[in-house]
Amino acid sequence: MNERLFQAVASGDAKRVTALLDSGANIEARDAGGATPLFVAVRNKKDRVWDLLLESGADPSAVDDQGTSILYLAAFGGQAIATERLILAGAPVEVGRNKTTPLWAAAAKGHVDVIDVLLVAGADVEARNERGAAPVFIAALQGNRAIVVRLLAAGADVNSRFKETTATPLGVAAQNGHVSVVKALLRAGADKSVVDMDGETAVNSAARNGRHDVVRVLIDAGADVSVPDTHGRTPLYTAAWKGHLATVLLLIEAGADVDTKSSRGFTALHVVAMGINSSDGIGIMEVLLGARADPNARTNTGNTPLHKAAYAGNLAAIQLLLSGGADPRLVDDAGMKPGNEICYCVEFAGSEIFPPCVGNTCESNEGMERLKDVLKGDSQAGR
Repeated sequence: MNERLFQAVASGDAKRVTALLDSGANIEARDAGGATPLFVAVRNKKDRVWDLLLESGADPSAVDDQGTSILYLAAFGGQAIATERLILAGAPVEVGRNKTTPLWAAAAKGHVDVIDVLLVAGADVEARNERGAAPVFIAALQGNRAIVVRLLAAGADVNSRFKETTATPLGVAAQNGHVSVVKALLRAGADKSVVDMDGETAVNSAARNGRHDVVRVLIDAGADVSVPDTHGRTPLYTAAWKGHLATVLLLIEAGADVDTKSSRGFTALHVVAMGINSSDGIGIMEVLLGARADPNARTNTGNTPLHKAAYAGNLAAIQLLLSGGADPRLVDDAGMKPGNEICYCVEFAGSEIFPPCVGNTCESNEGMERLKDVLKGDSQAGR
């Protein structure tokens, strides 16, 4: 009889459920996974059936063998009415699945109406999931401004840290380009100077991902554009490295130092000269040189941007650097001139150490000779 009850519940047959209960079926029976009829009705969104079961005295606090509560199912599934009815019937507001509460589940799924019900019921806005993220963090990550605003109004910590990365809601919203969420967090007093475990501020996170609209909002809010991460990489360096021209322009306009070096002594010009991760590399290089970036800056091993461009076989970068004042006679700490480094990257092409050479310049002896001629100053080589 209990098996037939579960079948009737799953199919949403309220009349059959009533008849089976009247005939003695167990309203608290368990299926193979430990779910009760009420659990199954809510999971399958059978409104008439779960309402009938609650009216008949079903236990709203029951959990299945995985520790999942019925209220969690309702919140996760966006069932605001079921959520409210379960709470009124006595379902514990903080019992969800493992350490994930119904409020966290609703925030993760973007169910604003469920959030409203749970907040009225006094749900803990700081209850974290098993990975250490608060509801406001997951809402910011997903760009749900409406939920972020509600959680903050209910007392959520605007600078709450995600345990695994120590990132804040502002940092993760900036990283993912959620402009409206960034603005809401700033209005609520989010700390623009907080850094995550990698030393990144919200500006650096936004710059790394090319979120120039977010970078602009942060700059207008007074964020420092020169804070380096744990590797000494500033937002400008990171934006140039990742090939985000619009972000580079914005940061330079905001006064970012174009010659700040990373912990390895690389400037933005060095990484752009290598041609890694950048479809706009030449445009970025032109902007950097136009902003008076030093074309002869040295890394910790004495390499100039010209060394790096030659190493990568980046002809366009070599030509632009030479026209911008790069000195092809400078040697690095190993005594190597840029001309000695031409297409050395061929040895590592396709590896994790270095990607394939830029363009096809290094793929023929003619191309390599052309690069050598350019560095020697041959006027017929395209200078």
